[in-house]
Amino acid sequence: MDKREETTSTSSEEEIILCKKLSTKDSKTGLYIIYSRWSLCRIDRELSFYGKIGLLRIICEAGKETNRTLALLENEVYDKLSEKGYTDKKSNKGFNIARFNQKAFDLPSKGFTKNLFIYVPEVFRKNDVETIDIIDEKLTHLVGWEVLPKDSWHVNTVLKSREKGAISSGCFIVFDNDVEIIAIAKAKLLITDTFWPKVADDLEREPFKCLWAKKKEQKKKIEDDSKEKDDKKYKRKFKSEEKDDDCEIPKRKIKSEEKDDDCEIPKRRIKSEEKDKKKSKDKEYRLKDRSKDAEKIVDTIPVTFQPVEIVDDIVATIPVTAQPVEIVDDMVEKNDS
Repeated sequence: MDKREETTSTSSEEEIILCKKLSTKDSKTGLYIIYSRWSLCRIDRELSFYGKIGLLRIICEAGKETNRTLALLENEVYDKLSEKGYTDKKSNKGFNIARFNQKAFDLPSKGFTKNLFIYVPEVFRKNDVETIDIIDEKLTHLVGWEVLPKDSWHVNTVLKSREKGAISSGCFIVFDNDVEIIAIAKAKLLITDTFWPKVADDLEREPFKCLWAKKKEQKKKIEDDSKEKDDKKYKRKFKSEEKDDDCEIPKRKIKSEEKDDDCEIPKRRIKSEEKDKKKSKDKEYRLKDRSKDAEKIVDTIPVTFQPVEIVDDIVATIPVTAQPVEIVDDMVEKNDS
């Protein structure tokens, strides 16, 4: 079963589209973004001088803290801060504040409902009553700040056991049809990345994760798509097995063996041997040419002008491989005479 599958009846798609219109009702509270590197405690103390604070939450990206803080405040607090210059980005006051852009709300896309799925950590799955109370407490706090209407939701749990009340994966927050989608999106934004209650001093608090719940039709479509993929994989595997049964030896291997039968010695090896023979012949020709050149040099020098030192130098300049024994012996005899 998919964790985010909707288990209760929901409003139609037309009703959801109508709910997406932003509320024009005047409110005494609002959402704001604070840009600052200060700690939450310091920001909370600074804001408390100007009015009441509903909620402060650091906005994280990829698990890392940013310099932005989501704030649920009385609108009077913003007005007072604006008068003091805290809305000016160029001011050196340590932080500045701006209104939250409602266009940035995460609204449910096609295939999702206006209800929410809450992932429940393992440590809070033992007792469904306690878990529901924790979720209700968070939402009730938002009622006092005019985010949600009173008694406008109920919490459904997916249970492993009705006898023990153990939760399998998470809970669904199902809202009444008359609750505006923008109010639910605001509640989702505010409670996401808050924390579950502390269980023990040596354990870190688990973050509160909130997602849009999927429609039953979307769930069925996903299951059908996955089933179709599995069928295609099975067919491909079955075809490959049939090929293996028809031909035990792969075609490439057969072709290579046929070539080996036709020619005992591979062509590459024959070519390399021919190259080696050609190289050795070229080397022999070069050595013969050098010996002939040495004979010419010795013959051109008169006998009377051939001191031992000169002959030795000439012989020394001739490579050893190009000094036939007969040439050297003749030169030595001439010098002795």
